[in-house]
Amino acid sequence: MELLWHRKWLVIPVLVAMVANILILTIFTLPRERWLKKLDSKAAALGMRIEKGKQELAQRKENDKRLKEIRRQVENFYSKTLSQKEEGLVDILGEVERLAKRFQVEKQNIQYNHEIIEEDKVILFEITFPLRGSYANLRRFVNQIENSKYFLIIDRVELSNPEETGGNLKLNIKLSTYFSLL
Repeated sequence: MELLWHRKWLVIPVLVAMVANILILTIFTLPRERWLKKLDSKAAALGMRIEKGKQELAQRKENDKRLKEIRRQVENFYSKTLSQKEEGLVDILGEVERLAKRFQVEKQNIQYNHEIIEEDKVILFEITFPLRGSYANLRRFVNQIENSKYFLIIDRVELSNPEETGGNLKLNIKLSTYFSLL
């Protein structure tokens, strides 16, 4: 009987220890585990936001790099491709005159028009004139204008009927160029 009595005394401390463990588990451990799961979830969400932020930053750096290159190209266009009106107009008109003589085309009634385009900091300069010559020479003239080292745009070309001009063709051409105001 005494052995049973000792066992009762062992059972009570074991039961007390089990109840204490259950209380500790429900009061401290389970809420802490829920809290850690929430932290893990928040950490994962923050990790995704950080990754997205890194991608956006890389995209912005790439956009900034492209924007700097475009600005450099625009500055280059204004400074090198578009010349100043005073120096470029004489050269362009000389080029047209030289090409007309070279390809034996007769140039007549040159008309000039210009317009200042403030928002783009340029002057639009238009040259309109009729040419008379053989088809081959007129074609070569137009080809050379298109390949000129000057910034020339052929806006319009109108070819007249050779029967009306006595064998030679008449070509009405309108050229445009831009000059920098900078």
